[in-house]
Amino acid sequence: MGVSRSGHVEVDGGQLFYVSDGNGPPVVFVHGGPFLDHRMWDPQLALRDEYTVIRYDLRGYGRSSEPNGPYRHCDDLVALIGGLGYPSADIVGLSFGGTIAVDTALAHPGAVDGLVLAPVAPLNGWKWVEGNPVAPALRLMRTDGVEAVKAAFLELPMLDAAREHPEVVALLERMSEESHAWHLRNRDPAVWAEDNAIARLAEIDVPALVVIGGRDAPDVRMIGQSLTDHLPRAVNLIMDDVGHLPNLEDPAEFNRHLRHFLGTPKPRSP
Repeated sequence: MGVSRSGHVEVDGGQLFYVSDGNGPPVVFVHGGPFLDHRMWDPQLALRDEYTVIRYDLRGYGRSSEPNGPYRHCDDLVALIGGLGYPSADIVGLSFGGTIAVDTALAHPGAVDGLVLAPVAPLNGWKWVEGNPVAPALRLMRTDGVEAVKAAFLELPMLDAAREHPEVVALLERMSEESHAWHLRNRDPAVWAEDNAIARLAEIDVPALVVIGGRDAPDVRMIGQSLTDHLPRAVNLIMDDVGHLPNLEDPAEFNRHLRHFLGTPKPRSP
């Protein structure tokens, strides 16, 4: 099972809370928003016998510090990797976490050994076709407040598949209830390294696994296909029966493919 430790890593202007389990090659898991935290990756602790599973709370989430000025999530992620003693790591990101993973690969390519994008939403530079699937929930912030937004998120169609699993619902409700929702209550001063990532995908020269849920929102599935088409070393995994949270909705299948991807040699291009 290896070493288990937790604590905070100093980043520019703040601290990130992390939990690290195992003692193999490092794999960093980046959670989504707006009320999720590192616990959404609990099922992936099954990999800790083979890898160092590193989960953390983004700035303004969970037990990490709140933003107090401009910052970049990609810089925070690289500071976390370095602060834990690694020069680079495989990055697994879901939803907003996938957005951060892509941004990190563009801004700090030497720190990224491989990408698992499971899925990405949004992709910077993407032009919505059917609309941002979370926009209806976010609009409630102006009229009905944080609790209404949280409730609306749990009812989004992209989470239809998740709601079929009581244990997933219980975890989502627990994270939602315990979230202080800083990013809903405040204007986030974060900036992106690349506002038009979609135009630079061909520059990301590391192996990538793109996970597409067959029951996810239409635009998210289209983003997944675009990533598959334009990332030079991408392969895709279509999981027909899952929606926006494949790691929670079908953890056994997700972990099986994740193990295979992580276990495949990833020589860097000359």
